[in-house]
Amino acid sequence: MLNECCDICLNTGRPIKFRSDRINICQWCVTLLQDTPIDPQEIEEHLMDIIKRYSRKPPERPNKENIRGKAYSYVTAQESFLGSIVTSLFSKEKRERKIQEVFNSMLLLENASYESKLAKYQSEIKHEIKDNYNKLLSGEYMPRELTSFFVKRNIFSSRWSSPTRSAYKDSLDSTDKKYLKYIRAYNHNLLAGKTKYSRPDEKFMLKLRDNIKRQDGYRCKICSKYGKNVELHVHHIIPIDKYGSNHPNNLITLCHSCHNKQHPGFQVSRNLTIRRERTGGEFVSIDIETTGFSANNDHIIEMAAVKFKDAKVVDNFSTLVNPKVPIPYNITKITGIDDRMVFNAPTINEIFNEFIEFIGEAKLVCHNSSFDMGFLKKYANELGYRIDNELIDTLHLSRKKMPHLANHKLQTLVRHFDIKTYGKHRALADSYATGHVYIKCLRTKK
Repeated sequence: MLNECCDICLNTGRPIKFRSDRINICQWCVTLLQDTPIDPQEIEEHLMDIIKRYSRKPPERPNKENIRGKAYSYVTAQESFLGSIVTSLFSKEKRERKIQEVFNSMLLLENASYESKLAKYQSEIKHEIKDNYNKLLSGEYMPRELTSFFVKRNIFSSRWSSPTRSAYKDSLDSTDKKYLKYIRAYNHNLLAGKTKYSRPDEKFMLKLRDNIKRQDGYRCKICSKYGKNVELHVHHIIPIDKYGSNHPNNLITLCHSCHNKQHPGFQVSRNLTIRRERTGGEFVSIDIETTGFSANNDHIIEMAAVKFKDAKVVDNFSTLVNPKVPIPYNITKITGIDDRMVFNAPTINEIFNEFIEFIGEAKLVCHNSSFDMGFLKKYANELGYRIDNELIDTLHLSRKKMPHLANHKLQTLVRHFDIKTYGKHRALADSYATGHVYIKCLRTKK
């Protein structure tokens, strides 16, 4: 009977994306490992840090104040009511000497007990840390055990213990959970290590692919299709350029359609030729917010730029700008930026050089470029800079690619392409949106 538990997250409630005799892995873990390649050395160091952080703490040193309080209680408890009053009035020094004697005796016993406990702790903790480290490294802990190991309170005996709550979910913070998944992936040979794994020669890969197809029963491991009319491809679960390995655990047999669904950016055609989705290469999308629509009379109040490389965001720049003039009410109503927000912001003279350094000589992408570039080139001329970058206007590009749309405003295109954004009419959010609109337009056939 097939094991329905993902070998990486150990979650039995998630559907398995790739299931074979070599590996069971869910889509969540595939995405995690593809998006966040990690150095195995860093994994092991972080894992040891987890062990030390959650391991049993050393015994506490004797607290002298607490011991003195116990000594005082012990001495006064032996005195009668009248005797206590007489002693308090006439024999304080005698009582203090007696308390000090009892205190010294108790402290001696407590110190001896502490030294004994500390010696036992030091002899046990190294073996305990090593054993727990090896168990975590091997993935031997199951979710319920992880909870008791990493959580100080036992959630299974509290009101949080419900069948629908995952013990693994409650057991660790998100970073620790990720590192445990990374180390399991590394031990399952899905990850290759710090140096990106080079692809072996083609003859070796052909033999390896044939062997994988045979092990997988010449059947797609997602949809289970097989037969003479089913075109099969051997696919890396974690791609080589994402620290994936060529180990059989990281190879899976997929049919043509499942392969293309799994890797939309790396399509395989029926005649086995390969085409890659267009990404726009490296470019910077920019956007500004202003006090009005005239580059000659109005001023910039916010500017942002986002760097893209191969359709992924790699860096961003964003700043409010003090225009040194009041921001009109209608602009505040649209953007949400008011005079208080820009009061302590840098002026355009102070921040423009950082913006120029950020965009460098990259290809610039903006929506309605005549507006943005009108303002930017005005300040560039005033401050002694030149902006000669290649310029792409997504407004013109979208009109060319999708003439059937009612209008080509940025928000219309965002809705058309179903792009997730976090706000509108703010420079950084619109820069993100513009960059993704550009990529979508490149992939759209007229």
